[in-house]
Amino acid sequence: MYFNFAAPLFFIFAAVAFILISLGISRFLQPRLKSVGKESTYECGETPVGNSWIQFNIRFYVIALIFIIFDVEMIFMVPWAVVFKDLGVFAY
Repeated sequence: MYFNFAAPLFFIFAAVAFILISLGISRFLQPRLKSVGKESTYECGETPVGNSWIQFNIRFYVIALIFIIFDVEMIFMVPWAVVFKDLGVFAY
């Protein structure tokens, strides 16, 4: 019975090992040249003004979530709307 789980378990361990080895090699090979420009906040080529840790109003976050919810809903409504005439009363 345990043999049935051996193949998926092997692939999970192989995937985790591949990820860890890739990240480790990347960590050792990447250049680490720190400068003031790299440590600053990127603002489209403009010189940063003030601190980057500012508080946003929660309304912006809620509006973005509502937009995503209705956007995903429209993805599922378009195929239904395309075949609406063919479905007839069954569509309701």
